[in-house]
Amino acid sequence: LVLPALADAARSKPRPAPTPDARPDRALYQEAQRLQATLNASPERQKKKAEWEKAVMAFRRLVARYPQSPYCDDALLAAGDLYRRMATRFKSSRYSDDAIHAYRMLVAEYPSSSKGDQALYAVFGIAVEGGDSRKVAEAARAYLAVYPRSTHAAAVKAALKKKAPAQEAWLPKLPPPGLAQVFNLRS
Repeated sequence: LVLPALADAARSKPRPAPTPDARPDRALYQEAQRLQATLNASPERQKKKAEWEKAVMAFRRLVARYPQSPYCDDALLAAGDLYRRMATRFKSSRYSDDAIHAYRMLVAEYPSSSKGDQALYAVFGIAVEGGDSRKVAEAARAYLAVYPRSTHAAAVKAALKKKAPAQEAWLPKLPPPGLAQVFNLRS
């Protein structure tokens, strides 16, 4: 089962860095973690988009350079989390879209990763924060299709049920049992 959104994420792989970094994957991951920790520790750096983007690009560089590395799922999750925080801080839906892309790429490219549940739940969370009931339903279905028995499944189902009455308000109501609905009668 490949969901369309996950297939799109798989097709758009990150491009390799213009000048390949010869350091091993572990060194790149540690460097990205260091940049993230420095960003988290400094309120002054957090005010600058460039500092956030530098940390995100460090994680993305690892994924581009070493796509088979065991650090890639962690790197994509970290990039998605950073983008999500950027969306909130800088009030930009573009960063939310980037976060969703990173999370979905993690699930599509690394389906056996233990981080996939967390990534798709984050996609669901972004949809809920956005308030678009169609996107919430889409994210919930995608999550439940892959992780129907996870620890978050009950919460996702409950949120989906909350949204369902508003979504179905435009649908015609079914007639009471024993009665039939008739359309297009002409005399």
